[in-house]
Amino acid sequence: MEIRSQVKRSPFDTALFFKRSIEQLLDNKFNHLTRCDFVVEYHTSHAVSHFWPKSAQFEKPISNIPINYQRKPLGTLHLLVEVRQGSAEELAFKQFASQLGLMFARLKVAQLSHEKFGQNFALQGYSAEINKLERLIEKCANTLFPLVLNTPMGSETLATAISIHMLSDKRTGPFIELDCTSIDTNNFENKLKQAFEQAQNGSLLIANVSHLPMSQQTQLNTLLTSQYSLSQNTSQPRLLSSSEHNLYARVNQGLFSRGLFEKLSFLELPIPSIKDRKTDLPLLINILFERHKINHKQKLTKECFDLLSQYDWPGNIMQLEQTLVKLITLSHQDDICSEILKQTLPEFSQQLENCVEQTAGEHRKSIVKILLKKQVSEQRSLHPSLLKALIHMQNNWHQEITLTGLANQAFVSPSHLSYLFKNSLNKSFKQILAELRIEHAKAMIEENPNIRITDLCLEVGFGDLSHFEKIFRRFTGMSPREFKKQYKSYRI
Repeated sequence: MEIRSQVKRSPFDTALFFKRSIEQLLDNKFNHLTRCDFVVEYHTSHAVSHFWPKSAQFEKPISNIPINYQRKPLGTLHLLVEVRQGSAEELAFKQFASQLGLMFARLKVAQLSHEKFGQNFALQGYSAEINKLERLIEKCANTLFPLVLNTPMGSETLATAISIHMLSDKRTGPFIELDCTSIDTNNFENKLKQAFEQAQNGSLLIANVSHLPMSQQTQLNTLLTSQYSLSQNTSQPRLLSSSEHNLYARVNQGLFSRGLFEKLSFLELPIPSIKDRKTDLPLLINILFERHKINHKQKLTKECFDLLSQYDWPGNIMQLEQTLVKLITLSHQDDICSEILKQTLPEFSQQLENCVEQTAGEHRKSIVKILLKKQVSEQRSLHPSLLKALIHMQNNWHQEITLTGLANQAFVSPSHLSYLFKNSLNKSFKQILAELRIEHAKAMIEENPNIRITDLCLEVGFGDLSHFEKIFRRFTGMSPREFKKQYKSYRI
């Protein structure tokens, strides 16, 4: 059936979405840029929008960087400061302009889907995984070759498919979804032909195609053989399909038609699960909570919010949204805390706490090893602010680091960051930093057993020799000199 809205909604605020998208992008991926050094300009068929991060007026730009999407100009990044060609600053601004292209594509999807369906179907988040998905959408949207969406249960299948439709040359045509899990097998062929006809000059999403019995797979294969061609300039629909299962594996297991698989899977697009994009969770929770809250006074307490942010959500966006709706609806207080979560959803609450505790236990055991291997950015189950703090420690362990300075890097208060360290890792930041420095000291001794202890002390970030020796003994059970002797005997 065609996606339609039965509810009248407020007009879509393009300017507000434009402003918020850029602010979120700056906060999540480009917080190192000086926000008074540029102006973002966005062109539409109706108007030109400008975004000044801090400036009161649009100064005359020194240089410009084009903002493109699908090799077409969408706007301009005006630089108000002089940036040396080939410098790291120029590269950062070019990366920002490239990312702005994706944000403007989101704006287009949000605006067009709101006009067509009464709902914003744009993707959300700023993780590397969602960025990769949007880059693939950019490449795949304007081709008419059939495409399979590999979708984990409960993920953003519809949003991804509509994004492809809205960013393609078929955007003015209909978008039709045919869900294979809800079709009566007795009239499947008629429903299929009807959907195919309705989707002419538009896009047809055959959702959950792996659920089709073999007889219906044969019917679909026959229809595509007789009525579907790979010509790029026809009125036939753009064919999209989705599956929670690996279709290639099901073909090898004899559960899916090889002929149908070959017709559907010219292109494949994997949709990431929430578990693989945990840094997006805080934003997703905020968006869904604001969308569904019953009154403006309702809010999640920090403790409850953190608990929800650390869960893996095996049911992805659908499970997250359903859980928040239950909390919002059943809570008897406006401040929704972890206790209310336990009272309202006791079984889920226990499952949530077990998952968080298991994840925390793994991090507590291995966090120093993770820092040593520079793999902190891969630990997406950690709280985003804690993640930023650990990344700073990972890269600057040999320099002076204070809790206040670390909190500034993570954009939280020192007290909250201290809580995150102790609650998530069961250690203070000082304990982790000291252990990390000692591990680096041990590695330096192994590499050069003749290194002077005073030089070693300074190189790993300790300003006091006696304190360094005390901490070294605490973690190794011996002094630095005794540790050196183990390796000197093996060198000539």
